Amino acid sequence: MESDSAIDDPTITSNKLVSELVANRIKAIPSSEPQEILDSLKLAEANQLILAPFLNDPNFLNGLCWHGSLQGFVARVFRYCEQAVDLAPGDASIRDSRGLARALTGNYAGAIEDFQFFVDNEKREALIPYILQRQQWIVELKAGRNPFTPELLEELMSE
Repeated sequence: MESDSAIDDPTITSNKLVSELVANRIKAIPSSEPQEILDSLKLAEANQLILAPFLNDPNFLNGLCWHGSLQGFVARVFRYCEQAVDLAPGDASIRDSRGLARALTGNYAGAIEDFQFFVDNEKREALIPYILQRQQWIVELKAGRNPFTPELLEELMSE
């Protein structure tokens, strides 16, 4: 609980207001714009109050992981992929996104593990085409082939 002096402290009040404004700005950025999100997070790094809501939201981190990986920022977003899995290890979609990032960084064994988790745990009937696609990716990765051609990455971005 905050003390009365903390509530009355104009510096603390000002920092909280700025944090809320920045947080709202970051939340307004579509997850399909990872460069803008990464730049905003970098600017916010000095203030943990700003970053806390994002670094504790596995769905936000998952969107950043997926879109950032697809758009060529995998090296910059990979830590967020890992963080999303740490926060929600049983979420098949989050594991799927990390699988993409792992495959794009050459960690085929890790990608296979994550895609297999998606296949084994995703039960929504509407996602059957994605499950079948991941099964094919697993086959390719087990054969030592990277299925993520520029054409496939472009196709995934448009979904």
